[in-house]
Formats: sequence, C-alpha cells, structure tokens
Amino acid sequence: MEKINFEVNFIICGAMKAGTTTLRNILNSCEQVFIPDHEIYFFDMDDALQHPDFLINNKGLTTHNIYDNLDLYYNWYKSFYDNLPDSTLKGEDSTTYLASNKVPPRIKNIFPDVKLIFMLRDPVERTISHYWHLVKTGRTTMKLEKMLKYKQETLLQRSYYKDQILRYKSIFDDDQLKFIVFEEFIENMQGKIDEICNYLNIEEKINIDTINTHFHKTKYPIFHRLRLFINHFFKDINRYNYLPSENYGASRESRNEFVNSLKLPLLPATKKLIDLKSTKPKISISTRNFLENHFVYENRGISKLIDQDVTKWWPYFK
Repeated sequence: MEKINFEVNFIICGAMKAGTTTLRNILNSCEQVFIPDHEIYFFDMDDALQHPDFLINNKGLTTHNIYDNLDLYYNWYKSFYDNLPDSTLKGEDSTTYLASNKVPPRIKNIFPDVKLIFMLRDPVERTISHYWHLVKTGRTTMKLEKMLKYKQETLLQRSYYKDQILRYKSIFDDDQLKFIVFEEFIENMQGKIDEICNYLNIEEKINIDTINTHFHKTKYPIFHRLRLFINHFFKDINRYNYLPSENYGASRESRNEFVNSLKLPLLPATKKLIDLKSTKPKISISTRNFLENHFVYENRGISKLIDQDVTKWWPYFK
C-alpha cells in the first residue's frame, strides 16, 4: 500500500472488550477530534482470521481485493474524513488491529508518523467477555469450555498481547506507542484521559464528569443453554459481507434474505426475553486456572515490554 493524500493522526488499536469504544466516544466529545462512530477495519478487512464474516455473501465465499481496487478502497477510507477543518485531529479505532499481523506494516507504509494507542485488558477477563459477546451476538452455539477445546480461533488469539505488541515495536518508534491498561483506565479514567490528551496534543480539556462513559454495557443470558439453542436457529442472520461500495458507504449484505425475512421479526423479542441479566455468570475454577496459566505463558515479559507493572491489575501474573 502507498501513502494516501491525507493524514490520520492517531489510531486506537484494540484489544477487543478492553474499552476501545469508551475511549473513542470520550475523545469524540472534543471539538478538536474526529473519529468515525464505528470501526472501519480498513487495514485488515481482508484478514480472514479476524473477519470470517466478511468473506461470505449470497454467492458463497469471496474476499477483498484491495490491491486490485486501490482507488476504490483509498477513496472509501478518505470519505470518512471529508470536509473536516485542517486543524481537526483525525482518528480511527479498531478492536482487531492489534491482533491482525497484516496491520502494522500497512499502517507504517501509509501513515508512518501516526500515534497508536493500545488498550490492554486482563487477558482472562477479556477472553471471557469476548465469549459472552459471541453468545449475545449469535456467533457461537457452544459453551465456553467446549469452544476453548474445539473452536478457539480468535477467542484465545486476541489475548496474545506479547507477540502482537512486538510486531508493532519492531517497526514503530517507542514514542508512537501508548499502552493503556484497561483496569487502570476504569479506576482513574480522568487521569488516563488527561494523559492520552497530552500524548495526542489535544488542547481542549475533556471533563469525563460531563460525558456518558457507559457504552456497550453487557447483558448476559438468563438461560445460557436456551440462548445457545436460539443462536443456532438464528445463525444465518449473523453472516455478512462487509464491502466498501461505489458510493463509499460500508454495506452489510445478508447471506440469506429469505431466511432472515422470517427470523428478523422474532429476533428483538427473543433477545429481550433471554438477555436481561447484568451479573456476569461464573466460570469454573478449572477453566479459569487453565486460562490464567495459558496467558501467563503466552504473555511472559509483558510488563517489561510495555514498561508498566501489570501484576497490580492482573495479580496472577506475579
């Protein structure tokens, strides 16, 4: 990819379920800042591991041919930032950019001076939260333990922070990388926002007391098995093909319009009936022990890598 004729000043890079959306909305409250109000996935929309849903359409399997349609993809990306004042700090956020191995060299090639912000959450809690997100959005029909055994895919991979961060540190200068531990962000949100604003050279003071900071509050199923059964019934609804159109609008085309026409009227009522609980269901001690041991091994040395002692927030890393 070649550098395009506009500049994105900063990018918020995952991890998923680590406060990325909250940070985006807080920064977007500042008049000096603009971030599109949803994830664009420009740098990794052709990554089949991170976006398997994007590869499915009514005719079967497809993929994004970015290198064959450079003008279309570049102009589509640029269209999100059209008509902004020159003084505006332009940003983007994605919960998949940290995990995708395609992203770091692409960002470096197009925006070599961009500033990057990485939101990192306790990898066990992130993985569990990721699982409940998949349940809630109809993307799994398995219980957590069965999914960890037979269909881990991104559920585990998106918590392998060490290798993902090393990819960025190998090609970006340290002063372009800002690491925020989610648990510290939640405990001292104003302090961390002030720190991020200083890092991005945002002059306007952001007072979080005047902002709604509760975004995407998770609801859990009252009846877990019933929710998984319903996910199986509604599974076709959750498969989409994500493409930039000729009019530069992101389209999500349903895989099975006839099936969806029958199921969609039932979906809102179904969700209200089974996703009402706000207390997170417990997982077994053995499952938690497995995840803790696994992620301590996969993320060994993470404190030194980000120059922050994560054991204060993730005590099983001691």
